[in-house]
Amino acid sequence: MLFIALSLLGYVSYKQLPVELLPNAELPVLFVQVSSQQDMDPSYVESEVIIPLEGAVSAIGGVDKLQSYIDRRQSSIQIDFKKNINFKMTSLKLQEKVNENRKRRTYRFMLNT
Repeated sequence: MLFIALSLLGYVSYKQLPVELLPNAELPVLFVQVSSQQDMDPSYVESEVIIPLEGAVSAIGGVDKLQSYIDRRQSSIQIDFKKNINFKMTSLKLQEKVNENRKRRTYRFMLNT
């Protein structure tokens, strides 16, 4: 009897669950890519580009975690944000910080967000 009651309760609950074709799956993650047309020493790229960018990005606020990947021609920074931020506004702030950093750099690096 208990089994039948729990089974009916589970079936009714299952039928009342909302189903969406396109659920909100927005992950609060942004990437900044740094590329160069020529091979460069990864330690140079780290000290001259990545560390200043990480400092500028961390000043935005709401940053949960920063991860950097550095190679000879291409580097990237993955920025994980906290769940309760205004993602569009944060994306615009990040773009502003990257553009400020781009103006300061006189050597040949391309920065993309």
